[in-house]
Amino acid sequence: MHLLLAMMVSLLATVTHASESISYSGRLVNSNGSPVGGNVNLTFELVYSSQPGVTLCSEALDGVTLVNGVFHVKLDFPNCNLKDVLAKVPSAHTVNIRVIDRTPDPDKIYSFQAIYSLPFSFISQMSKQLAQMDAIDGDILTWDNLNKQWAPRSLGGGSGVVNSITATDGLSGGTITSSGSIGIANNGVTSARILDDTIVDADVSTTAEIDQSKIKNLTTDLAAKESLISSGASTDYLNGIKSWTNFDQSVRNALLLGYTSGSATPLTATDNVMEALGKLEGQIIANDTAFDNAGQWDKDGSLIYYNAGNVGIGTATPAEKLDVTGNIALSGKMRLKDSGSNYVELKSPTTIAGTVTFTLPGTLGTSGQVLVTDASGNLSWSTPSTSSAEIVDGSIIDADVSGSASIAQSKIANLTTDLAAKEPTLIAGTAAQYLRGDKSWQTLNTDAVAEGTKLYFTEPRVLGTDLAGLSAVAGSVTDSDSVLSAIGK
Repeated sequence: MHLLLAMMVSLLATVTHASESISYSGRLVNSNGSPVGGNVNLTFELVYSSQPGVTLCSEALDGVTLVNGVFHVKLDFPNCNLKDVLAKVPSAHTVNIRVIDRTPDPDKIYSFQAIYSLPFSFISQMSKQLAQMDAIDGDILTWDNLNKQWAPRSLGGGSGVVNSITATDGLSGGTITSSGSIGIANNGVTSARILDDTIVDADVSTTAEIDQSKIKNLTTDLAAKESLISSGASTDYLNGIKSWTNFDQSVRNALLLGYTSGSATPLTATDNVMEALGKLEGQIIANDTAFDNAGQWDKDGSLIYYNAGNVGIGTATPAEKLDVTGNIALSGKMRLKDSGSNYVELKSPTTIAGTVTFTLPGTLGTSGQVLVTDASGNLSWSTPSTSSAEIVDGSIIDADVSGSASIAQSKIANLTTDLAAKEPTLIAGTAAQYLRGDKSWQTLNTDAVAEGTKLYFTEPRVLGTDLAGLSAVAGSVTDSDSVLSAIGK
């Protein structure tokens, strides 16, 4: 790549009006500072600085000679009236010249530079310097501010001998006087030797416990966040315990406040809902006397139990309280109780791609061992292995982590869901308020819901309500039951 290193004396451009020509000099150097050699093909263009896209004059010169990269040309611009061009420069603007080197492919186009008229004595001084400055091959042209003139300068470097290299704290390899190698010592890098603002996400341990103030886009503490609440329907309201309540047309979910069990008498068309449920429960209680209390099983309300002997499934000779021959399928959790009220709970994942079977080892193992699988479900005892690291354990502190590290949220302590799935903490409402679908607390009155709309219960609507979702499960009706659950009992 060629560079137009400097234009001599502001492009060293002067205009002789009698001859209508411009004397122009410059120096071409390569990207490494060395002068371009040989002959070059150049094109020169003139424009006004007010209209750099409109070429006023141009002249092409082939075989321009370079001396130490410097060229000097006389430009006549035969295709234009140079005198008029210079005389009609717009106010506050200049005539600019641009050089295009057509020697390489593609052409090298240099930027425009302004033309200024200069005293001939100064031009002569510059010409003298160019001829007598005693530059040698490889020198570059620099400005000597003390003598106020241009002077050549070498780009040469220096040389010397290194006698000894010492390994300081954190390095290994010792003092080297002839040859050898120096490296980072194991556990030799402490937080003081880590450049601030250089640690990124991949460098941070998954158990680093990074302070939440260093997490990208986290403006409030995670403790002040709430799980994202999905929008409800236009008939839904979030109640004071933060659950959606659907005020639809039915009475299936209405609570039986003030309910009491009634007598075992037939239902009539004049009964209201609670009276009908009371009579139904009375009939069920009356029929309960048919239960066989003389058998081995006893009952207490909805509970049934067996206090004596063992129960066998798949075996006629159970040896334990519950003895099962065959497989047991559980949909839920297995709880192993201690002698008190505490227990160990086992459960499967919510969803599994296929059946997973684990086969336990036949021995107890030794202290410190862990169970590992062979990828086929066969478990065995194994002693966990550890590996060394170049960073001292526990040495990375908060100040070492870049403010723009963008730590993955999965590495943040006590953060179980993505921050995008969090919502600011809701201020609790009153028992008479519900959070509307637009997430604002509303008191349910005729100001919020117009009288006579579908959100109110009417007698015809109550009587015509279906029992969708009914589940028949025996039990006692209480004042916390809904109509639907009470009918099911």
